[in-house]
Amino acid sequence: MTAKTLESMQAVRKEAETLANANRDADPEIQDIYLFPDDAEIRLVEVVRDALPTDSDTVEPFYFAPSPADGLHFTSAIALVRREDVHVLRLPPGWGTWGDAQKL
Repeated sequence: MTAKTLESMQAVRKEAETLANANRDADPEIQDIYLFPDDAEIRLVEVVRDALPTDSDTVEPFYFAPSPADGLHFTSAIALVRREDVHVLRLPPGWGTWGDAQKL
């Protein structure tokens, strides 16, 4: 891993933590948040008590453009899942495996 890649991953993680904390403050139903590491995109799966069941077998994130005015310089992908879907649903291509997830 190059120093630039490591630096980018650290920047993504820092912004992901900020976003995760803001989401927790806004929604008390969030039970856990998982980060799937990447050097160019924030990839979060939020376990939400009142999330709707999915009709597919795959995590389906919503994508948000960067918002530098809000301190977010990377594209964000956020998926809401139920506790029973964690480690069961397939992840989007390129996200890795559930074993790669880092709990925030």
